[in-house]
Amino acid sequence: MRYRRLAPWMPSLLVLLLASECHFIAAWGACGAFLVIRVSATDSQLYSRIANPLVSATRLDQPSYAATISRAPSDSMVTEIRGDGGTYDITVAKAGYTTVTRRVDVPFRGTCVAPGAVDLDVAMTPLE
Repeated sequence: MRYRRLAPWMPSLLVLLLASECHFIAAWGACGAFLVIRVSATDSQLYSRIANPLVSATRLDQPSYAATISRAPSDSMVTEIRGDGGTYDITVAKAGYTTVTRRVDVPFRGTCVAPGAVDLDVAMTPLE
């Protein structure tokens, strides 16, 4: 079998094809959102993680905007919010703790392959 040399323009073409494929998939929604907010809750007195808090997100400029909220696949204590960039009010609630709301600015960055991520750790105070 005879091997052909790789022309200098071929790797550039491959990069363009892969980038356009990712953009094409993302435009049809198969890639998911490009931005992620990872929310975790910590007990302010015991400094331990709180399991399964209820997390909600409201985008300030579009209150009816619905972000996707789910548990992170690798960590059952972390909730992921996938959506578009912007400013969000994140509310974290759990029975026996005070409800906490934090404002988070999510930059407009990220790609299909590597979404931009913002980590938010909320300290929750136990109720007496």
